[in-house]
Amino acid sequence: MSDNLSRKDIARLLDVSVDQVRRNETRWGLKPARRVFNLRFVRYRKGKVIEALRAMGLIESEDE
Repeated sequence: MSDNLSRKDIARLLDVSVDQVRRNETRWGLKPARRVFNLRFVRYRKGKVIEALRAMGLIESEDE
């Protein structure tokens, strides 16, 4: 996988819908790295996403 994640990738990681990711990106601390073609195609930095989701308790740490 690349260094960037799409909303679909994050939805799969959390087992939620893409709409839930879109609606909660601010609350979960997800900041878009770039918008490529339009507002629907958004990419996020993988490391920042993992860090933010762990801080919110949405995914478990590797050491647990």
